[in-house]
Amino acid sequence: MKKEILGAAALALGTTLAACSESSTGATRPLEVVLTASAATAAVGDSIDFVLSAQGALLQGVAIEFGDGAADTTAAEGAVTARITRRHAYSAAGTYSAIGTAVDGTNLGLMEIKDTLEVVITGAGGF
Repeated sequence: MKKEILGAAALALGTTLAACSESSTGATRPLEVVLTASAATAAVGDSIDFVLSAQGALLQGVAIEFGDGAADTTAAEGAVTARITRRHAYSAAGTYSAIGTAVDGTNLGLMEIKDTLEVVITGAGGF
């Protein structure tokens, strides 16, 4: 797993869904993001559940890029925590780098943090 913090946010917020478990309370939380998958290896067409958990001061959005061109973004609307679960199936064998991203608004501007994991997709599956 690789974590990376970037200074300027590049996350486009495509959807506005209530994925936040808490609203901002004024307490400062360190910016963190963790991306997990229900399986590290699967067959083509098998569904994998991805869970992204994030916390920060004023989360602006979270996103999962699945590594095959598909992505899901969710607005966090200033929450201090967010958790989303997305199911994804890959249509071709290969090794994919899934990336979870959280964007936080701070007094320094927008900060972005990423967590990366690899998923290996093998042979023919349920497609």
